[in-house]
Amino acid sequence: MTLLWTAGRVSTWLGVTVQGDPAPPGFPTGALTGWPLAAFYAAHLLLGGSLLGAVTVAYRRRRSANGHVSGPGH
Repeated sequence: MTLLWTAGRVSTWLGVTVQGDPAPPGFPTGALTGWPLAAFYAAHLLLGGSLLGAVTVAYRRRRSANGHVSGPGH
């Protein structure tokens, strides 16, 4: 999954698709403008942040259950 996201980001910055073809104008959002464009970015930010938070909390709980957590509050 990390490799896929990295390849996608790098190809976007280079202006090519993952297959190496030149990216179409407006890539990756294409013809999105206004509310659809805002919804596209909001969904990625909200879902990405929520997923990162859930994984962080789960990791912290797992580590504290095994007695391996150190730092503030422990």
